[in-house]
Amino acid sequence: MSRATGLLAATDLREEADSDLGDPRRTERLKSLTAALGAAPSASYPSVFNSSELEAYYRFVRNDQIVFDDILQAHRDNTIARARTVGSVLLIHDTTEFNFPLRDEVLRDGLCRFSSKRQGFLAHASLVVSSDGPSAPLGVLGFRPFAHTKQLANKKAVRFWDTQFGAMDSEYDRWLEAVSETDGALDGIDDIIHLMDREADSYELLASMLEQDHRFIVRLGQDRNTSDPDTEEIVSIKEALISQPVLARRRVELSARTGSDRRTLSSRKKHPARGKRAAKLEFRARTVRVNKPKRPKKDLSHLPASIEINVVEALETNPPEGEEPVRWILATTEPISEVNAALQVVDHYRSRWLIEEYFKAIKTGCAYTKRQLESVHTLLLALAIDIPIAWHLLVMRHLSRHADNLPASVAVSPAQLAILKAAVKKWKWSENPTVREVTLAIARLGGHLKSNGEPGWQTLGRGYQSLLVMEVGWRAAMEAQ
Repeated sequence: MSRATGLLAATDLREEADSDLGDPRRTERLKSLTAALGAAPSASYPSVFNSSELEAYYRFVRNDQIVFDDILQAHRDNTIARARTVGSVLLIHDTTEFNFPLRDEVLRDGLCRFSSKRQGFLAHASLVVSSDGPSAPLGVLGFRPFAHTKQLANKKAVRFWDTQFGAMDSEYDRWLEAVSETDGALDGIDDIIHLMDREADSYELLASMLEQDHRFIVRLGQDRNTSDPDTEEIVSIKEALISQPVLARRRVELSARTGSDRRTLSSRKKHPARGKRAAKLEFRARTVRVNKPKRPKKDLSHLPASIEINVVEALETNPPEGEEPVRWILATTEPISEVNAALQVVDHYRSRWLIEEYFKAIKTGCAYTKRQLESVHTLLLALAIDIPIAWHLLVMRHLSRHADNLPASVAVSPAQLAILKAAVKKWKWSENPTVREVTLAIARLGGHLKSNGEPGWQTLGRGYQSLLVMEVGWRAAMEAQ
């Protein structure tokens, strides 16, 4: 078990909610709400709480004196402490949409209108993971909800977002702000690498991060012209790479990706549907010089005329007919002169999928986008409560895969374990059940089949909800006796 994985085995969800909210009673309320929802994250509020607890939850999220960032302070502090203990981390940044159904043209107070059927807001998150061994999710260090002014219905909504989270002059501002703020929060840790996908491919961002001495790996989304640092020959980055020798070859298993209408249009364009397959990849690397855009959309006079960056390419050879080949071109500050160093860049970038899983843990594992709270304030406070809960779901899954010998008590209470044993009778329980066993048993309650591979968030969510219902019935029976 890695050091980071061992750290996660000792985490307590109540401690992640131990934030100073200005009144000890509020803090205790937050801890109890978090613990209750953490036990059944995808269940409906009436299923989780009794009538008095439910009223307390609604009072909490409606309270104008409680601030989104304050709720997250304890989790941020604990994340920083875990990162300092590990000492070598990756900071994964990404943006996501939180979509809620729009029915009968009724827009919830303060939300953006995305389409005739969708409303919601966006958020930029920064997830800290360990860089050695299996990537262990250490916590969420940054989380900034935001909205586009043009999609808001009225001035009141615009004022709310400006007051709560401040306005951004450009889409790229949030990337650099997140890098600077999270890097600053981890002051004293030298081994920090920032990971970003194609949305972050901007000369402004790359040049600014170089200027501020941030280490990064960014997947490029456009094939810029570049000049060879030695010959000054002008070629595209792809042309510059294809002329390089192959450093290594690997066979990589690619998971299937659906083209479901439930995904946003931007998501389907960025990640088109594909079938599951084993891909053969070739790797190349070199250093290139990229010139500042000649007709930028904003003033870039403060930036250098050109930057030198290392690029690493992973290119699929002989993809199936009709399928686009997998191709990553990664811009990085990391060394690439040795084969293992260049491959390490690719391996680090592969950890980026964890933030996609984290967003799924919020939306599906915590059923956040199914919540029917009616105002942006209540939705945001509900989200702040769910952020460490979703992280804890990610932790439980990490432990079930990489620390499968940990005792079941890490994941469930003695009562829940007894209920699972009774409910999943055909399961081959060991004498001392482990986290792995109970995770798969909960997934079985949610309808998971072993032949389908690892359980997803929806299946685990259904399983947790079934376990909660059984636990409520069991406790009622015990009280009756």
